[in-house]
Amino acid sequence: MKKCLFCGRSVPEVKMSGEHVLRRELNNQVLWVPAKQRTEILVQADEETGKPVARSREIPQSILDQKLNDVCRDCNAGWMNDLENRAEKKLVPLLRGEHTDVGKGDAKVLATWAAKTAMVRARVNGDPYNSPLSAPHPHHDHRHPTGEPHRLGRIM
Repeated sequence: MKKCLFCGRSVPEVKMSGEHVLRRELNNQVLWVPAKQRTEILVQADEETGKPVARSREIPQSILDQKLNDVCRDCNAGWMNDLENRAEKKLVPLLRGEHTDVGKGDAKVLATWAAKTAMVRARVNGDPYNSPLSAPHPHHDHRHPTGEPHRLGRIM
């Protein structure tokens, strides 16, 4: 059964939603050409049998425009959306090359955003160590009862 990468809850307790590596507003700041589609073949362990299964999928050419469906709607629309909004206030000017003061609190928000984005990107890429189904328990147990990841939620 598919579980949310961040809170660990699954259907029917929560509804799953799609989380982009970078959301569209930020993606527009770093991608100047529309992404092209490509077909990728992934070999992953079947959730029930554990046996390798080859799957193909159409994905955008840019790794930044890819989407992950292993995040629940509560996390995606809740703390993750708040984090994106807070991070973008500093990220957009930085990406534009504008002089921007980054205080200690801003640095924590940017670090949290970077960690969340790296976790999503790794899962999109099929990183087995970023999967609650295959990773050793201590490695992947990053969730917190509030719905925020331990390592990420602590600095928010």
